[in-house]
Amino acid sequence: MNELKLQKKINKLLNKNAGRCSICKNAYDEEVLTYTCTGLDKIKRLQTTSSCCKDRIVKVISIGVAGFFDSEDSEDIMSNHPLYHEFYCSQER
Repeated sequence: MNELKLQKKINKLLNKNAGRCSICKNAYDEEVLTYTCTGLDKIKRLQTTSSCCKDRIVKVISIGVAGFFDSEDSEDIMSNHPLYHEFYCSQER
């Protein structure tokens, strides 16, 4: 799948599941910073989730955060993402 098609699918998924896990449908608490990831489950279905269902993602495509935070802190917040090193180290291979 080319990058443009993949990004369109991710955008559609995130719009459909704004602020919630696409697997269990639990909403993210807007008052709490929530680390998220988007990727493929074992049947290659695109999903977005947080710690609630992250073990069901077999291939991480992107990582992110949900909730309110100061944009000046975004670099520090992302570097503390639980999947940060796994995601960026696997991208280098």
